[in-house]
Amino acid sequence: MNRRAGIVLATLMSIALLAIVGISVTLIVLASIKDEPEPVAFCPTDLNGPVLSSSRLDGHTEPLSASGPRPTIFVHDGYNVSYLFQQEQVPQWEYRDKAQLVVCEYTHSLQKHASCPDDSGKFGRIPVFRTTSTFVVYEAATKKALGKFDLPGTQYTCPSVVRYEVGHEEEVKVVGHADARQIVTQLRPYVEPT
Repeated sequence: MNRRAGIVLATLMSIALLAIVGISVTLIVLASIKDEPEPVAFCPTDLNGPVLSSSRLDGHTEPLSASGPRPTIFVHDGYNVSYLFQQEQVPQWEYRDKAQLVVCEYTHSLQKHASCPDDSGKFGRIPVFRTTSTFVVYEAATKKALGKFDLPGTQYTCPSVVRYEVGHEEEVKVVGHADARQIVTQLRPYVEPT
């Protein structure tokens, strides 16, 4: 093989290798995008942000009924936490097939409040933070905000077992949450209008 043919062959092999690497990188990027789960509902990623254009709720909404209870999906940090309705004896509020309301909870304003004992002795005391939670109520079918309210997050339980990642010990803390009964009381006019 002459030198010129060798250079052409090496160049073609380099181009082919780059193409393969490029395709592999593209496939990895696409796979990682696809692996990210679609959010449960269209709640904005932050309190003052726009609603998301798509979610798993798409196609599972219906217009508001004149009376209640209106099927409601309760979302905190992108996760469905509708077990609250079971816990507070209002399971008829819970979204099953079609949602009429979406409640998005945002926890903010962490302030050190108290501490919990650490039975393992690893941390001494575990800090407890009081929070504020803002709840925004949306009409599910239109994504229109209907109202919002704030509640203090002072409810907490000291853990019996502390789990943490090695190297992240300083992140171990207990975060207060809003009283579930107060959440239900505030939501009642939206879910069960009179």
